[in-house]
Amino acid sequence: VARGGPRADLGAKGVTVRPFLHRCLLSFAPPHTQVGDLIIVSGVLTGPHVIEGAAAAPSPCEKTKSMAFEMPQPSDLTLTPVRSTAELRRFIEVANRLNAKDPNWVTPLMYERMAALTPKTNPFFEHAEVQLWLAVRGGRDVGRISAQIDHLATETGVGKTGNFGMIAGEDDAEVFSALFRAAEAWLRSRGCTRALGPFNLSINEEVGLLVDGFDSKPMVMMGHDPRYAAARVEEQGYRKAKDVYAYVCDPRAALPEAIVRRLKRGLPKGVTLRQLDMSRYDEEVK
Repeated sequence: VARGGPRADLGAKGVTVRPFLHRCLLSFAPPHTQVGDLIIVSGVLTGPHVIEGAAAAPSPCEKTKSMAFEMPQPSDLTLTPVRSTAELRRFIEVANRLNAKDPNWVTPLMYERMAALTPKTNPFFEHAEVQLWLAVRGGRDVGRISAQIDHLATETGVGKTGNFGMIAGEDDAEVFSALFRAAEAWLRSRGCTRALGPFNLSINEEVGLLVDGFDSKPMVMMGHDPRYAAARVEEQGYRKAKDVYAYVCDPRAALPEAIVRRLKRGLPKGVTLRQLDMSRYDEEVK
């Protein structure tokens, strides 16, 4: 997994924009070239796993071609599909509990998370299938994951693509293994041959797995993961598909000269700038 990253000077004295957090999207695939601090992963579903590209994945990715979730589980570890409001609250809370000792963890608003994960309040569900799971051991929630298919973005040239996301779990290989087997089996049973993630729940929301910048607090639309999460995900056969950067800059510093010159030119001919008319919101956003 990538570490570190470049710094980009915008040319104005005292104005330096630097990578703030590094995330990645993951897939079953050979390692890619490092380009940043966040990564996205993807892969092809063969058996219970995903593999991307022509290179063969490690043998654990090819255990069975059955569509059923057949992975043996410890007797005290069970997976519960989220179906009720109470279970959805537990799904949200498990990440808060797992990260409670992290001083940089920012607890999300329960109202906002409930709205984002409820079909009636998130338009994403209008064109997507979503399933959430809780991992439970001894009556205690120890992990969670989502699997989703965005029917507006399934064809990527390498087969029908589904997504996983909302990944959180105790630092336990069995927990992560059980969660990913469930998500992969669900995607495979719906015709997906490739998995890409983590997306929470779509590419227009929180994306990526934190692999650098653990000492920084996440900002709006950015998640936060414990240090062990990347290794646990990679144990399932996933590899980096893309780096994703977050940048931070000092808004009190002077703007770069190139931007100042553009601002001084004013608006193009025929273009006006006005506030959004909230009383005509639907018409305005069209």
